Amino acid sequence: FGKYAVTHLLELGTAEQKYGLARAIERNMEIIARSTSGGSVITAALSHTAKEDLVWIARAVVQNPSAIVDLAHGRRGHAALLHALSALPSHEVVRASGRMIQHFPELRTSRYGRKVAMYLETLAGQ
Repeated sequence: FGKYAVTHLLELGTAEQKYGLARAIERNMEIIARSTSGGSVITAALSHTAKEDLVWIARAVVQNPSAIVDLAHGRRGHAALLHALSALPSHEVVRASGRMIQHFPELRTSRYGRKVAMYLETLAGQ
């Protein structure tokens, strides 16, 4: 349900509502990332928000170590995390990768976490 509410508001809301929702998602990233539908909500926000808000939401994802780990293990969460990483400039992705490296052993314990770890290792090798 959260995904549809976010999508609807970001597509049809006023500029003020869209801005407020983007800031609320950014501020509450840790809580959203822990929820079952959090990955879908974050993906919807990243897919339907304005370009300038997209970067702020993406930064909120990758700057929060617990959000990274929580999202990386889920089917929808890992997609949200990869979407967030792809929305950031390369120098920020390199920094985020450096912060995540300590979590690689934990990421490798799940199917989707391994995909995130492989993505980050590929970026580090470039």
